[in-house]
Amino acid sequence: MKNFVRKIVRLLDAGESVALATVVDSSGSTPRSSGAKMAVRRDGKIEGTVGGGIVEAKACRCAAGLLERGGQSAVLSQMNLNSDLASGTDMICGGDLTLFMETVEPGSEAADCYQALDGLMRRGKRAVMFTALEDCSSDDDTVCVKGRSIGERIEDVPNTYGLDADLARDLFDRALAKGGAAEKVNGVHVFAEAFIPPAPLYLLGAGHVSRATAHIAATVNFRVVVIDDRADFANEERFPEADEVVVVDSFDKTFAGQEVDSEAYIVIFTRGHVHDKTTLDQALKTPACYVGMIGSKRKRDAIYEALLKEGVSQQDIDRTFSPIGLSIGAQTPEEIALSIISELVAVRAGVRDSVC
Repeated sequence: MKNFVRKIVRLLDAGESVALATVVDSSGSTPRSSGAKMAVRRDGKIEGTVGGGIVEAKACRCAAGLLERGGQSAVLSQMNLNSDLASGTDMICGGDLTLFMETVEPGSEAADCYQALDGLMRRGKRAVMFTALEDCSSDDDTVCVKGRSIGERIEDVPNTYGLDADLARDLFDRALAKGGAAEKVNGVHVFAEAFIPPAPLYLLGAGHVSRATAHIAATVNFRVVVIDDRADFANEERFPEADEVVVVDSFDKTFAGQEVDSEAYIVIFTRGHVHDKTTLDQALKTPACYVGMIGSKRKRDAIYEALLKEGVSQQDIDRTFSPIGLSIGAQTPEEIALSIISELVAVRAGVRDSVC
């Protein structure tokens, strides 16, 4: 979802309107569950998915109509995916699905909300967005958007659109658990959808390998945080895909201001043995589920020996992945980055041991 939100924000910032499709509710056998999203552009290109097949085809047709109509149009469409509807397709479904379609224009309230969501996810903050809809006409599926509210906690949501406190909290919690949830109260449809940032990947050092690693990591859904003590290396121009680029005064305070939890991944490739040792010492004090350090076995062993003499336990040393990455014969920065990310994905998928 992080990459989807980022793409929407970039399109809107470039002045392009898009039609968004969101699965508001689903039951039975449906291709995607609540919270699934897709964006359709004027040229027909799509980002994301609401399940493919007949659902996506209908969404694309509706999106084209909304974009042609112009303005901030919206519809709420009920789809029954029984065997008759799905006949003649490759879909085997038998459930019900509610699809919310809307046009999002640059500068609109919706655009502002996605901008805010992008900022929250860059900082590793989860959020739930409440969207309130009213029926505009009894003749078709057209709805009017009453408004949107975003909060990291239910207490932070400024408007729950007529839901009592208990129901609002329940809706918030269900959205976090399932991706999305909906209620209808007094003729108002209230849809809550969760936006959860992916696991953070801290890249300590901003050299060539770090730059290549950041690029690949962003495409496979890590929240990338680059940390270095050199502003001419650690900057947004060199790391456009990174969620955060942090310049520290010294590697002695590598994680200052960061909340490194048990879902975090840390990769060390600073510019020298001294900085590698300093950052590894700090990384092993965190509950991160993955700590890796690039370099030769000789360098690794020298750093391990120094840390052991300073009181770091062998148990903590054994948490370190070094040499780092899967063995694929990597030589170039891009190949080395690929081997590192392959190992991280293997750990994330549970097919390679870690402390996660």
